[in-house]
Amino acid sequence: RDQPRSRGLGDVYKRQRKERKEPEVVMERTYTVDSMAKKRDVTYWDEIRPVPLTEYEVKGYVMMDSLERKDKEEAKRDSTQTFGGNRKRKSAFQLEDVLLGNSYSMGKNKRLNYETPLMGIRFNPVEGYSVKTNLSYRVRTDKTVSRFTFTPRYSFARDKFSAKGRYNITYGPRLRRSAFAIEGGRYISQYNRNNPISEFINTFSTLLYEQNFLKIYEKEYLGLGLSHKLKGDVNLSIAVNWENRNLLFNNTSQTWFNRDDRVYDTNLPINSEATYPFPNQEKAFHFRIGIKAKPWQKYRIYNGKKRLMDGPTPTISLQYRGGIPNILDSQVDFGVIEGSFEHDFRVGAGSHIHMKVNAGVFLYNDYVGFADFKHFQGNRTVLATINPAGSFRLLDYYRHSTKDEFVATQLHYQFRKFLVTQIPEVWLLGIKENIFVNHLYTPTSQQYFEVGYSIDNIFRIFRIEAATAFQDGKYLDFGIRIGIASNIGNLRFD
Repeated sequence: RDQPRSRGLGDVYKRQRKERKEPEVVMERTYTVDSMAKKRDVTYWDEIRPVPLTEYEVKGYVMMDSLERKDKEEAKRDSTQTFGGNRKRKSAFQLEDVLLGNSYSMGKNKRLNYETPLMGIRFNPVEGYSVKTNLSYRVRTDKTVSRFTFTPRYSFARDKFSAKGRYNITYGPRLRRSAFAIEGGRYISQYNRNNPISEFINTFSTLLYEQNFLKIYEKEYLGLGLSHKLKGDVNLSIAVNWENRNLLFNNTSQTWFNRDDRVYDTNLPINSEATYPFPNQEKAFHFRIGIKAKPWQKYRIYNGKKRLMDGPTPTISLQYRGGIPNILDSQVDFGVIEGSFEHDFRVGAGSHIHMKVNAGVFLYNDYVGFADFKHFQGNRTVLATINPAGSFRLLDYYRHSTKDEFVATQLHYQFRKFLVTQIPEVWLLGIKENIFVNHLYTPTSQQYFEVGYSIDNIFRIFRIEAATAFQDGKYLDFGIRIGIASNIGNLRFD
């Protein structure tokens, strides 16, 4: 059936790789499949096989069959993939598409995607109800993948239409990709560009509990970005942006359940370093240059195709971000350098550590718009973020954002067995226990710590956390958070 052939990496090959500074390839395997292989049943192979397959051979064939199926699925993705999980892609428009969205074939390797506006309905005190959608057109060739995306948005309380467009193209070998993007328009943006506050969750927080955490401004902008993967799995990226930022104010006090003891906060973020009032309009020309590396990334090669291996490989990054005054009336004038180290690895049999450290300093800060401050992933809702090692649990979203020096550290330890997982019936259900420690230092936060415990993978879906916060050694806050299991890492509520 299959005739695998493995080649070990000898000293000569390793020396040549090292001289060329290429990533380490720990296995290279070439195989071919007999044209009659899938037309014969198991009985045929059992009769001609001189000895039974070993356990490891069975696992090897299963892995290669999976790789073969994956290659075929990728090749047929344009014509066979479903939209929304169970709806087949089609080329003819139907009335139900207005409500449910769809994806349409526009020719060979060309596809138009339409997202339903019903899934884009949101609410906040600035816009009232808003609705948005996404239209994207993708063209795939042997060497490139290009996509144009158009995102219109209408705010009812402001009676204003806004939109943004983006064109991006990726090109080059699969593991040495380069990418170029251009984006612009007039659109709503959170002051923290990492969007720590889900608009979906904030909608229900405002309408049900009259609590608004979302802080937004409107910007007219144009941005260019370029990234290129160098040898040794090192990625270089450059971005340049011009923005005309406009301050926004609350336009509605609507809520489903009015509370006499509660009103909406203003749309201005609360911060210990900012100067109030914010300017009604602010122009900014800023750029970013960064480098990211996975220095010990390893690969496997199957039939000449290089594939990444999962393993204990840290990610190290360094970037410089600066604002330049007087270009297109830009007012900002600052420079900040920061670096980060992130590692996710196993300890012993079944235990797991995920750690992340981010530190930096503003070299000068003559004029720093609040959108240009260094912001952190805070959380004030009962819902925990998806990444357990990527955010704080009890930190205010903007109170300790800074234009000075900062250090943020997150450490998450998952035990194979700890307290309740010592009970066999609990452990066999797949329940995991974790402890986590988060630390933040800025001139205003001083030594801020969070210490917590969580039970993960409940019913394979949920995670419950208990966290306590301290500032300069004094008790500050306590909270319970509910989240998605940490092994479901690609889910996001925008």
